[in-house]
Amino acid sequence: MKRLLNMRKPLAIDPSLSMRKPFGMLILLVFLFAMSTGAAASILTDSFDFEGQDYGLERVAYASDDGFLSSGCSLSCGLINVVLTSEWRTGFRLTERGLSIMPNSGNRVSISAGGRQITSVVLEMYSANARLRVNDEDETIYSMKKITLPINAAQCDIDFNLLSQNTIITMTVSYDGTVSELRDPEMSFSETECYVALSGDFTPPILSKATDAMVTYSSSNIEVADVATADGMITVIAPGTTVITARCEETSVFAAGEANYTLTVIDSYKGLDTILKTEEGTLCSVDFPLTVTYVAGADTYVEHGQYAGLIRGAAEYLRGDIIAGSWTARHSVEHGLDILIPYGAMPSPSGRATVTVNRVDAVDRSMVNSVVELCDVIFAESTPAPGDKQYFTGRCGDRSYTFVNEYSEVPSTEAGIYDVQVAVSCYDGYLRLYPLHYGQCVSREPQIMGERTFKISTEVTLSATDGAVIYYTDNLTDDPSQFTQYIAPLTLTTTTTLRAYAREWGKQPSPMCEATFTRQDSGIETVPADQCDSIRYITFQGMELSAPPASGPYIELRNGCASKILRR
Repeated sequence: MKRLLNMRKPLAIDPSLSMRKPFGMLILLVFLFAMSTGAAASILTDSFDFEGQDYGLERVAYASDDGFLSSGCSLSCGLINVVLTSEWRTGFRLTERGLSIMPNSGNRVSISAGGRQITSVVLEMYSANARLRVNDEDETIYSMKKITLPINAAQCDIDFNLLSQNTIITMTVSYDGTVSELRDPEMSFSETECYVALSGDFTPPILSKATDAMVTYSSSNIEVADVATADGMITVIAPGTTVITARCEETSVFAAGEANYTLTVIDSYKGLDTILKTEEGTLCSVDFPLTVTYVAGADTYVEHGQYAGLIRGAAEYLRGDIIAGSWTARHSVEHGLDILIPYGAMPSPSGRATVTVNRVDAVDRSMVNSVVELCDVIFAESTPAPGDKQYFTGRCGDRSYTFVNEYSEVPSTEAGIYDVQVAVSCYDGYLRLYPLHYGQCVSREPQIMGERTFKISTEVTLSATDGAVIYYTDNLTDDPSQFTQYIAPLTLTTTTTLRAYAREWGKQPSPMCEATFTRQDSGIETVPADQCDSIRYITFQGMELSAPPASGPYIELRNGCASKILRR
């Protein structure tokens, strides 16, 4: 920073003003007082060296395609404060050449000197081509590298409309350094960064001030949001960023002053799919309901229709909660994983819904951030205990998956075959599965096959899934100690009820199945109905009956053949 003071010549005193003459002495004292109180203005300068100083900004290569400063970026040197605003994302950036400005309209450099009068601004440009407009006056084309702009105002707005990229190497601001006895207006807003959804209402931050001067408001980008000059009320127009400034003129008591805040208008989105298509870092107004599918620590898994998402750092929700719309999130991407990070407060649950977890036989990238149940996963060893983050492998069919014990509330489990509820994630393109619940698979029931009604004996066969072991008993019991391992077909000669279950490796025992095989002691051979000529029923006393008796002995004559029958 350089400060240049006006040089004054030595004071020459007229000898005729004799010290012995009271009147001459009075004139001399008045003259000296006028000089000492600064009757002549003192011009000071502050210079920005963008080529040599960073001013808290990140410097990028001139040939780079990124590193653009956010609209409303502020930097200072001495008493000078500069605010850089852009209508487009590609406006200003700090490079090895200096403060580079892209070739488009809507790039503004706003300069203030703490309420003091700015007298001039000198720009040292990298190239001799610039189209500038100062304080909304007519645009001027400059064909020199050093541009001097005469100013006579407390605020200087320089709009750049360049045909090609150019760079400010240095910027020197001269201003009236005369010390004012006026009081500080003490102007400030209650918030300096504000956000509003395109479809939402906005209440401006509160302006506090000590001055009694009338306030006027302005917007640096009226295509994003306009402001009422008198009361500061905002009209939202389009997504983007603007700087809202409140100014007060000088009064007899207070100096002129200003305060500003940055307003970002956020676009509204009606579905997860549209948010996930935005660029990383985009602020989005979430204007649709989401259903919570799982909550683990700071991670809240949600779904909307056929799309799934992950909110990191959300409020406390429960599985099945419905999160209403009208809140703001920033779309972030971490190692290829799409994440929504809340910006501001989130709504309370607006209702409850039933969460249905789809059962799948395989997982792919279309399921990222979804909660699914992967069936028949084989773990050859016990899964890691919760605590330290560990990776382990499980197989499902002919595919191998990487699991991570990310969430401490999920306990370990023994080796076996499980239906596993997982949160599907990815890291640099590779799938990762976070177990949420292990449900050990159940073996399938065995089948008991044989002739259910027999005369002398019957052979019974038990079968189950390949690799399963079958256990059976002829006692009506569920006690495992009473069951015998099935080896070969069974031969039954009496009425018998068999119970059996199967057990596959790594799975729970199957449900119990049961079958009864009945021996028919009457010796009657069953004759098909179409072969029957006549049937007669006769008691042992020789009385013929129209139907067989409910109990007791009788003789049945069927096609001329007699059979003795005892019904009990």
